Amino acid sequence: MITHKLWIKVSVLLAVVLIVTACAPQAVSETKAPDTAEQVFTVAVARDPGPLNPHDTVSIFPALSMIYESLVAYKDDGTIGPGLAKSWDISPDGTTYTFHLREGVTFHDGTPFNSAAVKWNFDRWLSDPAWSSIPFWNKVVKDSIQTPDDYTITFTLTEPYYATLQEFTFTRPPRILSPSAVNANGEFANPIGTGVWKVSEYVPQQRMVFVPYEKYWGDKPKLTKVVFEVISDPQARINALLSGEVNLIGGEYVGGIPLESIPVLKQSPNVQIVTGEGGSTFVIGMNFTKPPFNDKNVRQAISYAIDRKVIAEKLFSGYATEAKGVFPPSVPYMSYPHPELYAYSPDKSKELLTQAGWVAGSDGIVEKDGAKFETELLVDAEAYPQSKSMSEVIQAQLREVGIDVKLRLVDYGAWSDALRSSNYGMSTWVTYGPPYDPQTGLGYLFNYSLLELSDDGTIFGDPELDALREAAFKTTTEEERQAAFNKVWEFMDLNAGCVPVVYSVRLYAVDNRAQNFKLGSTEYWLDLNQVTMGAK
Repeated sequence: MITHKLWIKVSVLLAVVLIVTACAPQAVSETKAPDTAEQVFTVAVARDPGPLNPHDTVSIFPALSMIYESLVAYKDDGTIGPGLAKSWDISPDGTTYTFHLREGVTFHDGTPFNSAAVKWNFDRWLSDPAWSSIPFWNKVVKDSIQTPDDYTITFTLTEPYYATLQEFTFTRPPRILSPSAVNANGEFANPIGTGVWKVSEYVPQQRMVFVPYEKYWGDKPKLTKVVFEVISDPQARINALLSGEVNLIGGEYVGGIPLESIPVLKQSPNVQIVTGEGGSTFVIGMNFTKPPFNDKNVRQAISYAIDRKVIAEKLFSGYATEAKGVFPPSVPYMSYPHPELYAYSPDKSKELLTQAGWVAGSDGIVEKDGAKFETELLVDAEAYPQSKSMSEVIQAQLREVGIDVKLRLVDYGAWSDALRSSNYGMSTWVTYGPPYDPQTGLGYLFNYSLLELSDDGTIFGDPELDALREAAFKTTTEEERQAAFNKVWEFMDLNAGCVPVVYSVRLYAVDNRAQNFKLGSTEYWLDLNQVTMGAK
């Protein structure tokens, strides 16, 4: 149970939040006739979309998905369907993948899409060690990619790998860029893909405008223009939606919704909340290579000090569920061997701190060797405004067990820089979700060999965890794979590699003039192909 003293603090923080319940996934009302003259849909994004190079990590996922396509596509039910490849074959030993490509497809600049273009793309990013965190990068025989004809391409792996097709669906780097999109030095110059949308205007730090590609091979969109308007301030995004200046906010990779703003949005007659099952986890990571967080007892103490149920039900207003492990149930092969380790227990937290040598000082803050337990919590408050409110509650909860936490609110760039330079004590993170997890999250965010090298930092790492992860990747049957992943989750639970707080619910707010909006199959893709705009 939450203490009376802490409840007062949480209540003050949450005074502006009304208790609401999560909506089932749903489309927006279709009551207004669309304006056929011009169909413009404006999305408020939290940061600049970037140059849209699918082979780097700079650009935002939804913008990349507007421009580029993959050989295969991740469908709503989690299965893999055709994309730029209309079919494929897998050898009996599971090491050779042959894709049969669509004919008559062209890039936005009119150049033909064919097997040579696909091979050029894979040769390009498979030559870059920066992508070594993706398991496929380490398993493909890079010199074995064959193009027997213009519409057939074959990949050979060093060993069978269960998630090969899943990784072909990723938003980056397997999406297909036109070979003519680079300059004479082979450097990326222009965002040219085969997708349903192409870029017509880009003003850095302000907006990016997309228009339909008139020769797109598949179904054409009904909108005439999609605008990504850069609005970094979360409250400004709310105001822009309420005033009708933008038509969509929300999502983990578009521009998150501040929790305290949800009641205001629900009360507006011009806005509808659209939700769906989430695939990500809001996580608190610790700088585990440095004191005091290199002590497992300290990490466990922090986990026990956090009341996840209060955060999920009161703070997130039901738009989240309390975490019992690092990934939510929507992630394949996830299991929960030790849910008791995620229980709220301030007494257990204090006991573990005492075992680690921390004793309460006169002001209630624990001390060790004459130093108080004072630390900073790094918070990316622009892209994920939910993290700010969550961190304020966690700050109060940790104070109850004697840990003094100062919040450092930053934008994404400063957050990333601090992680790479190891300039933090604790930090907020959000895991990726399907189809990236579990293999990419484990290979990128929980990889000891990549410590402090990735843009998103390393939440936790250990050589033993690396070995367990690789063993799971090498399994060939479902039973072996689940058993191997169970060992991964067991290790992470017992070592308190991070503090999973809540599992997300996909959450967007949409202008009621927008008809037929629905959630895409993943958070990385905005499904706008059926959307129309009603009259103002």
